[in-house]
Formats: sequence, C-alpha cells, structure tokens
Amino acid sequence: MEEPFCYVAMPLGIKPDPGSGATIDFDRIFTTLIRPAVEEAGLPCIRADDLHLPASSIIQAEIFRAISGSVVMIGDLTTLNPNVLYEVGIRHGFVPMGTVLMRSWSTPLPFNLSMVMTVGYPLEHGSIPESHLSETRAALTRAVQLVRSETRLTSPVFSLVPEIEQAVPDVKRRTEKLRAAWQPNFRVLMRSPGKPSAHLLVEQLKNKNSINELSQQLKIVESQAQSLANEAPELIPNILESYRYASDWEGLIRFAYQLEPERRQSKMVAQELALALGRLNHVDQAIDVMLRLKEQHPDDPEVLVILGWSYRQRYFTEGNAEDLDQAISAYQQAFELNPTDWHTGMQALTLLSQRRDNSAQSELSDLLPRVKQALETGNQGYPEHAWNFWDVATNLELSILAKNWEGAMNSAKIAASKATAQWQMEMVGSEVSQLASNLTAEESREMETVREVLQGTAHG
Repeated sequence: MEEPFCYVAMPLGIKPDPGSGATIDFDRIFTTLIRPAVEEAGLPCIRADDLHLPASSIIQAEIFRAISGSVVMIGDLTTLNPNVLYEVGIRHGFVPMGTVLMRSWSTPLPFNLSMVMTVGYPLEHGSIPESHLSETRAALTRAVQLVRSETRLTSPVFSLVPEIEQAVPDVKRRTEKLRAAWQPNFRVLMRSPGKPSAHLLVEQLKNKNSINELSQQLKIVESQAQSLANEAPELIPNILESYRYASDWEGLIRFAYQLEPERRQSKMVAQELALALGRLNHVDQAIDVMLRLKEQHPDDPEVLVILGWSYRQRYFTEGNAEDLDQAISAYQQAFELNPTDWHTGMQALTLLSQRRDNSAQSELSDLLPRVKQALETGNQGYPEHAWNFWDVATNLELSILAKNWEGAMNSAKIAASKATAQWQMEMVGSEVSQLASNLTAEESREMETVREVLQGTAHG
C-alpha cells in the first residue's frame, strides 16, 4: 500500500544566507514550520535525510522516486540552493500538479520561476520570528490542502506549454503507476491474520483503473466500515478520498454513519459527511452536522467555511433571506479569523451583493478593500499578469463590485489570455453575471463590454 505523502526539497542543517550573511537553521524551519503545517493538512512529511537507506542503495534514485511519487512536493527556495532548484526542476518537468514553493522574503526568484506563486516567510537573524510562525504555518497548510484538492496546474512547464502533454503520453497515469510502485521505507504495512487487512483494501482501492472497479471495491470497504476504522483509523482519510474520487456521495454517507459516533463526529469525517450531504441536496442534515461541529470548534475558519457553504446551498435552493444572512455571517467570521484567505472574503462579498439593503452595501464597502489587499499580498506584489487564472478572475469580480470598469476590463483581458479551457471562461462569466445587479444604464454597458471580452467577442 502506498500512502499519500509530502516530499520536501530544502537545504539541510545550518547554511549561510548569501544575501544577509546570517546563518539559517533549516532543520528548525522544517521542524517548527514545514512538518507541522503538512501534518495539519493530513499528510506525512519527509526530507531526503528521512529515507534511511541501506548502504547499498543509491540515494539519488530514492530522491527522484520521492520527487515523482509524492502527492505534494514542497520546495524551499531560500538561498537558491542548487540541489533544491534541480529537484524542483525535475518535479515541474515530470508532474503537472501538486507542487508548493516557498522562500524567505529576502530570496529573489530566478527568472524562470518568476511567474510561480510562493509561500513567503520572514527571517530575522537566520530564523523565523515567533510572531510570524503561526500565520506562516497556516498559510503553508492551506497551500498544501489547495494543491491536493484541486486540479490546477502548478508546473509552469505544463501550464505554459500545454502541448507537452502530447509529447509525454499519459503523464497522469504514468505518475500514478510510479507512486503505486514505490513504498516509502518509513512506513510499515499492517496485516491482520484471518481477514483482509485495512491497508490491503485501501491498496486495492488505489490500484483500480476505472470508477466501476473502484465503486465495487468501496462496497467491500463499506461492509467492513467499523472493523476497518478500529484496525487502522489512520486509513479513514484514504477511504474518504476514494469515495470523493468516485463521486460516490451516497456511499460516503453510509460509510460515515456506520462509524462509531466518536469517529463520525471528528472534524475530518464530519466535514466530509456535510459536503457529501450537501452535494445530494440534503442540506438540512449538512447544516445540522456542521452546527454540532461548530460547537466543538467555534473559531475554526475551515468549519465556518463549510457551514457557510451549506447555508449558501439552502439559500439558492429555497430563497430564505435568513439562510443568506447566516451564510454571509459564517464567511465573514472565517475571513476575520484568517484575513489572509481572500477566498472566504470573496464568498462573503458575492453573497452581500445579493442583498439590497443599505447595511449590506456598507458591509460590502468595508470588506472589499480588505479582500483586495489580501489577494495582492498573497501574490507577493507581483503584477496581475503573473498571477494564476483564478486569482485574476477574483480580481475581476472585485473590480466589478467596486465599479472599477477600467480594472475589470484589464482583468478580463488577462483572464482570457490565461484560460486553458472554455469551461474556465464560462464559469467566470457565470460568476460575473451574479454581480450584475443594481447597475445604472452606463454601468450595464460597461458590464456588457467585460462580458464580450470573456466570451471572446470583443472587437478592437
């Protein structure tokens, strides 16, 4: 069984900083920042010195397998260490998704990486100030969760040269086969005499080549839900991930409800259960699950976001103004708790635009510049044309809400140049249409011009 893991490419030990001349303790950065952040995201985390290879092994071969076999790879570019840059290059050339780059704020990005977003961190006298550690750790956790849950490209090679996928046949399946073939030696397989091992069942899940085969195997998992959870509770995330991959929301719900109440009410399972219930339009149940979870975690932004999503689902289904207010409140609280996450702030703004009262307009005017600042700060001050497609789309929506039509036109043009699929533009167009309310005749004409750019029908 190959368990998903994160490989970290970074300098080891204490190294000098060419810029400041200070010495940097990279082992401390790993133990206090990177490893806790990755484990919070639900992944084990290893560096090259964690491989513990026999003397007969070739360390480079195992490092290359870790680079290609990890579901997420983090590259710390601080000091522009040649080995780290080489490993990041291998990753970008081989794996389209799942890479997170980070660096100290004082480390300049090489030209070929200038368009890639990074998680930045401050250094004072060669170490991260304690006052910034928690915030940076949370930012890195979010970055790992994002690249693991979304299908966006993180490799500039595959992003800028899309035809490379034809030059590298079936790259996704080839990468998955490599991952399945390599079992990192820091784990031990558990086997239970006389019955199928939980690990073996999950291994079989990972090796299925079609959704039908995966769904059949999930039925076996479902029939042994409690014994699997008791034998190896650490495998529950793998099982839930398999249900998500198969889009088997009913099966996920049945699996969750067969778990002992203590496990079912854990944060991870409760969140997955609520999302599955919401996708099947059992929104009342989803809200009940999340309200109970909120009682345990009242100040958890992630819990508040899913609660907001659930209220949002019910509002758009039933049109109840109270649900709209609850959704806005949940997203606003999440943003206040984590003001660097512009995604939750943007959700609050979009929903505020649905309300027509003066109070909503006042809240929107107060929140909008803070969300825009979070978006710009998160992009490290790079010009908008260097941002990824979805961040440009967010800036487009912010400009429309601010009635900044020049900015909206600029963002629309950049988004059109960055889109790699028609559905991306259609999704952005749909989001923009939701914001087209309470416009004057002149503003409606400006909005129509923005739509033309998004639809590729603008002239001149």
